[in-house]
Amino acid sequence: MKAILEFDRDEDSNEFEDAVNGGKYHAILCEMDEWFRGQVKYGDLDDKVYDAYEKAREQLHEIVDRFGVKL
Repeated sequence: MKAILEFDRDEDSNEFEDAVNGGKYHAILCEMDEWFRGQVKYGDLDDKVYDAYEKAREQLHEIVDRFGVKL
C-alpha cells in the first residue's frame, strides 16, 4: 500500500512538520508512558506522588485512546 501526502510548503508548513515528525511524536509518547510506568513500578515514591504519576499515566492513555493511537 502506498500513500502520498502533498503539502504546499508555504501554506501548510505546520501540517508538513507534523507529518514528517509523526514517528518522533509517537516515540515521545511511548517513552513518557514507560517513564511513568517505571516510576510507579520501581520508584521509591510517597503515596501522593505515586497517585499523581498513576493518574498522569491513565490520562495519557485516555488521550491516546481518544485519538485512536496505539502505544
